[in-house]
Amino acid sequence: METRKVQKTNNMHYVYMPTSWCKKHQITSKSRVNLKENSSGALMISPTETKAILKDLEINLDEEDQDVINKLIIACYLNPLGSFKINLKKELTAKKLLNQKNIISLESVEIDKKTISCDSTVTLSEPGLLLKTMVKKIKNLSVVLIQNYNIDLINRYEEEIDRSKMLIQKSIINYMTMTVPVNLKMIDLYYISLITVDLERMVDYMIQLKKTDIVFLEKISGV
Repeated sequence: METRKVQKTNNMHYVYMPTSWCKKHQITSKSRVNLKENSSGALMISPTETKAILKDLEINLDEEDQDVINKLIIACYLNPLGSFKINLKKELTAKKLLNQKNIISLESVEIDKKTISCDSTVTLSEPGLLLKTMVKKIKNLSVVLIQNYNIDLINRYEEEIDRSKMLIQKSIINYMTMTVPVNLKMIDLYYISLITVDLERMVDYMIQLKKTDIVFLEKISGV
């Protein structure tokens, strides 16, 4: 931690920014910086970043060939999009869902019945969107448990849900240590953390249920 003396000219107070920091972030006399006061009263200075406005893409697809669908998903994922949604003509069965998951394991890409969606702008600074993706994965897991009970797909979803939990926790920790900005209040982050832990714990119990527990699975699936 470095301490600097506050300077004063007339009624204005100022502090010189470290030269090394200015060089690192390419700060010049024409640059603008962001100032933000946190709850403890500390004043944070961050470089202003110019972000491109990314477009959202929605495609209605009649194609049923899985290879074509996979290539389209990868093409959308690799392109600089804010988000994309692919609406399929027919709902994916549990078997087709497994084949999709075997080929595609992209973070934030999720399949929900006849819709394949991705919030490609999801980053560690957006735990709320990460939580929504986690919930979609749990919904699909419940469908697999009821309709197909494919152990490979069940294990795959458990791994993805566990990874989602870790990403959310990392996101919240980054914010609390003031290294990543986020447009959420501290109380929001607190409850997102609690919900995430409870959901992951619930999944640990769900995957232990047997095929004979189909009635109970259908009940919790509705919830």
